Amino acid sequence: FVFFLVAFRLVSLVAGRGRKADDLLLLSACAGGTGMLAFSETFWKQALGVEVYSLHLLLAGAALLAFLRAREERTRGSWYAAAYLLGLSFANHMTTIMLLPGALFLYFTGGPAGDWKWRTLLRSTGFFLLGLTPYLYLPFRAMASPVMNWGNPVTFERFFWHIRGKQFSVWIFSSAEAAGRQFSYFASSLPGEFAVVGLALGVVGLVALWRAHRRSAIATVLLFLTCVAYAINYDIHDIDSYFLLAYVCVGVWSVCGLYAIAFRVAGGKPALRSWVAAAVVACAMIPAVAHYREVDESENYLVEDYTRNMFASLRPGAVVFSFQWDYWVSASHYYQLVRGERTDIAVIDKELLRRSWYFHVLEQRYPWLIEDSRREVEAFLKELYKFEHDLPYAYEVIEGRYAAMIRSFIERSMVSRPVYVTAEMEPQYTAGFRRVTEGLAFRLVRADSQEVGPSMPEFRI
Repeated sequence: FVFFLVAFRLVSLVAGRGRKADDLLLLSACAGGTGMLAFSETFWKQALGVEVYSLHLLLAGAALLAFLRAREERTRGSWYAAAYLLGLSFANHMTTIMLLPGALFLYFTGGPAGDWKWRTLLRSTGFFLLGLTPYLYLPFRAMASPVMNWGNPVTFERFFWHIRGKQFSVWIFSSAEAAGRQFSYFASSLPGEFAVVGLALGVVGLVALWRAHRRSAIATVLLFLTCVAYAINYDIHDIDSYFLLAYVCVGVWSVCGLYAIAFRVAGGKPALRSWVAAAVVACAMIPAVAHYREVDESENYLVEDYTRNMFASLRPGAVVFSFQWDYWVSASHYYQLVRGERTDIAVIDKELLRRSWYFHVLEQRYPWLIEDSRREVEAFLKELYKFEHDLPYAYEVIEGRYAAMIRSFIERSMVSRPVYVTAEMEPQYTAGFRRVTEGLAFRLVRADSQEVGPSMPEFRI
């Protein structure tokens, strides 16, 4: 709905230049283009997932809508509302920064001359900061020691790290090779996002917007290019959601394209208007039909089944090391802490052990794990401190202490508990132990042990 309103304001520029706008075709173009975006693959998938990006699309879209409205009204209240919504969007996701190049270009070009723009910008700063205030909740909640205290932002340093995503910054602007790979992926997947038709309409629409209101066209191109330039420099496998702003721009262009074509076909021909309007709205069904099978999650029980089958594979009181976060480690927290299932199991994320905040969580949930290996933990954290604070460190030393700490966890836990790893766990961390298959996991035993695994458990399928 918010996108519909944004698109309506921009396509009205195309409709209003040198001819009488056709309201029926205008609304139908907005409806058809909005539907094409809604049913584009990544946008639709985000609507079905529990992630931050759906809320980000809402807040960023609301900020953009408020900005377009303020640009027309030029009142203090409208600029203050836009600044507040921009801050609120930043409070949800820092990729809101992608909006700034296009928005600032529109803000400083056109309109009356004078220093009112700078004065308005300064006056709006307080409302922008007000939008950021949800961040103030984080340190207070962290001080209450929640069961999953991600980032543990209890100090100003950790608070700042958490806001700027320091944990994930190692993958941003990492290499030209990664950027080239991500760009190739984006370029190859873009046509399919809109079932090809939407992208073709977008090209037509961009040309139409360029001819009607060049500054707005340049602003959308800046939004598109800023998004792509940022996203391709983030070296992660699930990069699709970072291209969402670019897809929104294509959606805006497709709305403009639909209107331009519809007006050319039906403009001045009353008998055709209703038919053309219906056809334009029906365009939304093209990506819906093309992507339904791909995005349908109605029969997807992978995470639930896999997590419960993993639980069935583990003996009472087990300790398991894994870094299958997406498939079962994160889900195990839900089933243990919310549903109360298999609370006897200690699930340790091996990759989160590389983050100092995670030890605060582990000490709360499994104090015996940290206490039994206190010396190895402190030795590793001493080196980890250098890494996290950008001090000189030796990779061999930090990796050696990391491996020694994990082996210590395994050895000390084995005294009284069965210890497991999942298949992706690298062999250097389990040196000196033999892996015995038990269901979906491997139980670790001494290298000279003759133990064999039990029969397969009854799996949930």
